[in-house]
Amino acid sequence: MDIVRRIIPEWAATLAAAGIAPVLARIYAARGVCSAAELELDFAGLPTWSELKGIDAAAARLVRAIDRGERVLIVADYDADGATVSNSAMGSPRKSSPSRQSANRA
Repeated sequence: MDIVRRIIPEWAATLAAAGIAPVLARIYAARGVCSAAELELDFAGLPTWSELKGIDAAAARLVRAIDRGERVLIVADYDADGATVSNSAMGSPRKSSPSRQSANRA
């Protein structure tokens, strides 16, 4: 097996200068992160719900499904945010139709 040396993007130095560990700066830069601002973890950097593409159509479809008594499939991964979202999404319908709810961890 040959070791492949990849070109380190020039903005890796910018990330390192912003205080990010050099190894992480190279990894982030190789994955397209160009500035430390893209790595901010506070809620202020997240888009609001109204900025999510298609959110109005998705909400309307969910309301229509609940009103019609349709089954709704909730798909999420099981890391912290996925488990939280799937649990939150199942919470409200479960109150109105407990026999139709199940969780499956594949």
